[in-house]
Amino acid sequence: MNFVCEHWEALASLLLSVVAIGIAIYSSRQTSKDATRQIAAIKDLCRLQIETSLKQLEIELDKAQLKVQQGKQENEYVEEAFHGSMSHIMYVKEKAIKDFPLHKAQNDYNFYCAYKKQLKDIHDNLENLKKALN
Repeated sequence: MNFVCEHWEALASLLLSVVAIGIAIYSSRQTSKDATRQIAAIKDLCRLQIETSLKQLEIELDKAQLKVQQGKQENEYVEEAFHGSMSHIMYVKEKAIKDFPLHKAQNDYNFYCAYKKQLKDIHDNLENLKKALN
């Protein structure tokens, strides 16, 4: 007992050092867990950004494909009107020229209907991704 009384300052210092080391170890582990969670959240965010970019690219690719199809149909119509088997008949050419705006309007309508459907499908996919992340 005499030893404790005489050396209480050294023992208290030693005890406080052990407590400080314990707090440092605990704090380090908590910081490591927090960092791991933050890294996982950053990875999830990156995945979401990549998926969003891919969906935007799909939209543009689908739009471009529909424009190509639309152009091809219009070109075939014009080619048939001017160079087709009946191109020697003048009134056929005149009728084709007259009907072209109506034909183009129908093609445009079909194009935008298909484009709207594709956008709706992509919207639904994004909503499902959003639900999956929550």
